[in-house]
Parts: sequence; C-alpha cells; structure tokens
Amino acid sequence: MVYQDELQEIEFIARSENRVQILEELRKAGTLSKEELRGTSEVARTTLVRNADALVERGWIENSNNQYSITPCGELLVEELTGLLETVREAKRLQPFFQWMPPAAFGLSVEVLLDADVTVSTSENPYAPVNRHVETLASAERARCLLPAVDPQGMRTVERRFAARDGGGDHELIVTENVAETLRTDPALDETIDALLSTDGIAVRVSPRDVPYYAGILDGVVQIGASDGKGVPQALLETDADEAREWVRALYRDYRAQSTAFDR
Repeated sequence: MVYQDELQEIEFIARSENRVQILEELRKAGTLSKEELRGTSEVARTTLVRNADALVERGWIENSNNQYSITPCGELLVEELTGLLETVREAKRLQPFFQWMPPAAFGLSVEVLLDADVTVSTSENPYAPVNRHVETLASAERARCLLPAVDPQGMRTVERRFAARDGGGDHELIVTENVAETLRTDPALDETIDALLSTDGIAVRVSPRDVPYYAGILDGVVQIGASDGKGVPQALLETDADEAREWVRALYRDYRAQSTAFDR
C-alpha cells in the first residue's frame, strides 16, 4: 500500500514546529484570536500567521472573524501526530539499549519499557552505565543480580560502601564460572573478595551457564545491561514496571536453581 499523499501531509505539518504547536494550542483552547495565538509562541507574528493560514488552506483549522479554531479532522490529526512524536522520542531514547541487546535472549517488549531510564556510554563518559550500576548496588538494601562480568574498581567501591555501613543488607550475586575464576585468581581482587564474603548480608553463587547480559533487581527496581561484542557495557536500562520485574525475577530463579555457592 502506497501512502504518498498522506506522507506528504505529515511532512508538511511535521517539518514546522510552529504548525504542530498551533494545532496543539487550538486543540487545548478551542478558539483563539490572532493575538491570543501570537501569545502562545515567541516566533514572529508574520511567521505564526503564515503557518496558521497554511493550516486553514489545508482544512486542519478554520478562521472565522479572525478567530482560529481546529476542525474535527485537525483534532484527530494532531492527536495521532502527537502520539507518533512521543513514540519516536521513546524509540530514540531506548535505541542505544536495543542496539546492543541480543534479541533472541531478551524476553521483554519495547512497550513494557517505555517509561524506563537509560544510561548510555558516551565518549565523554564511557563508564556511565558501570558507574550507575555500582552506585545503585552499593546503596541498595536488597539486590539480586546476574553478572556476566565484574569490574575490579566497581567491586572495590561496593566493598568500601558495605564496610562503611557495616553490612545489614540482603545481596546475592550469581556469576559465571569464568567470573568466579577471576574472583579466585586475580590478585588485585584478593582483599576485596575476602572482605565482601566476610560481610553479613552478601552472598556469591556460581552458575554453570553463560549469562548473556547483566540483569538484576535492586530495591524493587529492575536493571538490565547491554554490552558490545567485547563485553564492554554500553547501556543500562532501569525500570519499575511489574512485567519487567516478574520476568527478571523468573530469570534469576532459573539461574539460581542450577547455581552453587562460590568457593574461594
């Protein structure tokens, strides 16, 4: 099906922020004079009137005795267009996460995550997702996390925070066998791991299965991490959506059922 005329109409409206604003203002107000319409925008009066007259010519608004009002079809159009613009905004915001998330291993729809926060790695702050995860893990009272990798500096930060508050939390981390081997053999982590394992309220378990990405629930908030092909974190998604929480909880239970306690 070809939508050439329709696409041209959308392009006509969407390429001018002023036209979208005029439609939105008239939808809210019902009727506005030229001066009232001018008061809704900082653009030049001639620009505003020119765009309003263009919308009148196309039948999306009406002008009667210098009073502008939106037509029923114009109201339908702006409602749908506003929804489309919001969808585009959310899709662009979530895109850095899904760019790196393997679809075959991910069980949540985009719609479930529309209200999620996304922390993205940038050239100015390449460790933003890791830092956000470490910060929330270190301050959480309760955490359940599946970890495909560990960051030594992050582990030390968590250990220091735990030591400062003298335990009291309820944290369980499930790591892969490769990560467990790193925890056992990396001399840079010796003191950190010993201190963590001796802290009340934290336990580490080992899964025989690969963990394709980080997933956790920290004080009821879901975190899911996406990494590039080299395992470098690129985006961290956070949401309190019930469906996301139940999905991660079931995923965690599945891994835990096959895991064993970490042994130094």
